[in-house]
Amino acid sequence: MAERCVDPRNGERVLGLVKDGVFYEAFRSESGEIVLVDSEQDHLPVVCESVKGIRVARVDCGDNCYVFDPRVLRTTLREVLEFARKGAGNFVLDMSRISLVAESHLNALEHVNAYLAGRNRRLVVITASAVVTRGILAAVPALEGRIFSREEKALACAAG
Repeated sequence: MAERCVDPRNGERVLGLVKDGVFYEAFRSESGEIVLVDSEQDHLPVVCESVKGIRVARVDCGDNCYVFDPRVLRTTLREVLEFARKGAGNFVLDMSRISLVAESHLNALEHVNAYLAGRNRRLVVITASAVVTRGILAAVPALEGRIFSREEKALACAAG
């Protein structure tokens, strides 16, 4: 398979794509060809950290990440929930790198929100995509007023 023979680090990452339970990344080679690489992961990468005393989980799938597989997003959100369980206080989920995801895939986000709400904690979400925002609100209407496009505003909401 051609994608196994190419070292993606030599190219510019163009987008991430999740389909049929697999996370793929597309790179543009120096000659301009697009190379698709199977990351062999069953979930999107998540980076967990504390920012200004607030726990933040970042879905780190690169810019222009398109998610067409509900299983991968559910597995990713399960990992996010495990991180949320280890802390106290409100929690920020940064999904700003996801450009497109089906509303039905976001239903798993309700479990994260319900867990935190059951412990008097709030989930705050960062997304840069209006499409993702609409999908989140349709899947979890309780997040109305807690979805932001900028990290600073999300952190202020989580702190307040």
